[in-house]
Amino acid sequence: MKRTGIILIAVGAALFLYAMLIFDTSVAVGSYGGYGGGRVVNIGLQQQQTMMAIAGAALFIGGIVLYGMSFAMAANVSQDTHENARPAGEAPISRKTYSEEELADLGVMSDGNSYHALGKTFQSGQEAANHVRMERIRSKLS
Repeated sequence: MKRTGIILIAVGAALFLYAMLIFDTSVAVGSYGGYGGGRVVNIGLQQQQTMMAIAGAALFIGGIVLYGMSFAMAANVSQDTHENARPAGEAPISRKTYSEEELADLGVMSDGNSYHALGKTFQSGQEAANHVRMERIRSKLS
């Protein structure tokens, strides 16, 4: 979006400047019997100039909006990445805390220092309970 915004800004500015500074709205008139001559303003060309200026301004503003949105989206992505980031290999954070009764229902035993479930040893009851639940899900799927 940033590149598209820059392109629209450039095209819009160029079109607006061309319409306002270079586009000629007058036409040549011949002399009639020795009177007049020179150039007069053509209403149709004035209308074309106005439309080009409006289109250039619209493209310019649209480019600014796209360019600004690219920064806002990049900020959101980096914020989401920081919030959801964790070191590689680290297990997901368990949000559920299990009571001693729930741990006993899942078959998790404690010896005071560590927790045992399904023949494995864990540092916390939460890890053991999560392991038991995952193994139950795997056995249902197979």
